[in-house]
Amino acid sequence: MPSCPRSASGIDVHVGTRIRVRRSQLGMSRDSLARAVGISRRKMRSYETGTVRPSPAEVSWIASALAVSISYFFEGMEESPDQT
Repeated sequence: MPSCPRSASGIDVHVGTRIRVRRSQLGMSRDSLARAVGISRRKMRSYETGTVRPSPAEVSWIASALAVSISYFFEGMEESPDQT
């Protein structure tokens, strides 16, 4: 079973990019999204850059605030067991 790294991975960067793209498509500021999710602007920036991994609950809240399914954040990502 592969280990779960604590540092940013390709998956974290991909998810963060998808958050940023969707937020921009909606014309929503980072502050607005952070407030809607109940986190700080700094933490949201960390999620968008992929330097911090959001919890599953936070991914769900972000998806709801951005009016997308959770799977949206993983679309376009190659399926590979070594996505670290």
